[in-house]
Amino acid sequence: MPLTEELGRFAATHSFAHIPQEAVEIARTGFIDTIATMIAGAQDDAPQILRKALSPAAGDATLYFTGERSTAPEAAWINATAGHALDYDDVGCRGHVSTVLVPAVLAEAETLNLSGRDMLAAYVAGYETWAELSRRDPGHHHVKGWHPTGIFGAIGAGAACAALRRLDPARAISAIALSASQA
Repeated sequence: MPLTEELGRFAATHSFAHIPQEAVEIARTGFIDTIATMIAGAQDDAPQILRKALSPAAGDATLYFTGERSTAPEAAWINATAGHALDYDDVGCRGHVSTVLVPAVLAEAETLNLSGRDMLAAYVAGYETWAELSRRDPGHHHVKGWHPTGIFGAIGAGAACAALRRLDPARAISAIALSASQA
C-alpha cells in the first residue's frame, strides 16, 4: 500500500478508544506544554508581526493571547508561532511536534465544537503520522539542511485535522497528499 494511502486510512479510522492510556497522558502533556509556551511567547515579536501581516478575518477559533477570534488556519498559524517563539516547546521525532499539532487541533476542534477526547485522538493521529514519516527516513534531517518540523509538521497536522473532521479514507488520503505538498 502506498504511504499516503496508508497514512490517510490510519487517520480516517483512528479513534480515542484505540489509544493506550500512556499515549493519552503524553498527548495531554503535549497540550499543557504547548499552551504554556503559547502564553509565554504571545508577546514576542514573531506572532505579533504575523498577526499584523495576516490581519485574520473573524472566525470561530481563538487567538489565545489576544482573546480575538479568527479562522482556524490563521489561528493555528499565529498560535503555533507564539508557541515556538521562545524555543521552549517540546521535542519528539526529531522536531517540535506539539507546537505544530496542538494549535492546529485546538483551532479546528474549536470551530467544530469537538470534545477533549476528540482533540487527544487527533493529536495522537498526527503524532503517529509524524513518527512514521520520521521512522522511514533514518537520516538526520538537520545534517541534510532541513528542519523536520517543517517537513513533517504539515503532514502531521493534516492527519490530525482529517481525524477531527472524521474524513472518510479517500478524503483523508487527499488531505494527507495536500498536506505533503505544503511541507
